[in-house]
Amino acid sequence: MSLLDNLSENLDNLRENVGEVAKKIQFNSKELKEQTLLRLEISKEERKLSDLYRNIGEAFYSEHNKLSNYTNSYIEDEILEIDRVVAKIEALKIKLGSGSTVEKTEDFEKRDTDNIVYIDEEDLKK
Repeated sequence: MSLLDNLSENLDNLRENVGEVAKKIQFNSKELKEQTLLRLEISKEERKLSDLYRNIGEAFYSEHNKLSNYTNSYIEDEILEIDRVVAKIEALKIKLGSGSTVEKTEDFEKRDTDNIVYIDEEDLKK
């Protein structure tokens, strides 16, 4: 009977180890997915920033002679939008760099809410 008990114990240990490996794979895939989504969001915002810079340049060029006579509210609005986009990109980079997308711990379901950077939902919709 001792041989059967050892076999049963070994199978139980193997089952536990397989379960742990599955949890680690799930954890790593969640982490990778969240990091990829953040990188895509950063890329999207950087493209938006480039478009805003180009728009300012085009507006400045086409209105060059008129700009010396008055302030251009369009350019001021674009500058405010650039500031907002730059802040959002920096917040996303901080979140990505901090590794706070998924808590790195043996408790795979626990999240550290103290280190999370929150972004306004309206900013994400733009």
